[in-house]
Amino acid sequence: MEQLFLQWINDPTGAVYEIFNKIVPFALVAIGGYFWARFKFRASHVWHKIKNANINYDGGAYNGLILSLGSSNELQKMIIDQVKPEFVGIITGNSEAVKLSANDLKDYSTHLKIQCDEPHFYAELDIERIEKGFDDVIEWMLGKGIEKKNIVIDLTGGKTPFSLAAFNSAKRNGVFAVYTDSEYELNKPKAGSQKSILLTRAAND
Repeated sequence: MEQLFLQWINDPTGAVYEIFNKIVPFALVAIGGYFWARFKFRASHVWHKIKNANINYDGGAYNGLILSLGSSNELQKMIIDQVKPEFVGIITGNSEAVKLSANDLKDYSTHLKIQCDEPHFYAELDIERIEKGFDDVIEWMLGKGIEKKNIVIDLTGGKTPFSLAAFNSAKRNGVFAVYTDSEYELNKPKAGSQKSILLTRAAND
């Protein structure tokens, strides 16, 4: 700095040039880093949307989401992430593995600030009780002020009796029922490969 000051006294133009040479590279690096960070953030955000754009139930606003699941809940977590409901209900079997899966999904929903009813556990062949369980969760959501057109049952997980019960309950109560098809890699759902198939429509839809 002393050398630059003396140079400024003797040759102001040369000193300015020297300072310019020292500062500009750092400024360019800082500016470049800023724009690169913004680009990476936007690219990552867009890529995330592209990867997960398929679970959307055709753009409907579903405040109430009811899920059936088995011992794995990875697909259900993807569904929750995409649908972004306010309330979640879980209907499933009563084996220890399935109970762990259901409680983990409840904790996952609660962490996202989603109100989650206590999971309902049933013997897999007790179709009448399972169907009544779906009815009860629908009633719980209606009691929270959610309209039928904003409630959807995704019956993808769980065994066949749960799917049958879910379908019957949805049809009788006049709420949506969907099945989410998915591709898998290493026994896990492949992000972005999910497609929802409408099975029943809500009342007055």
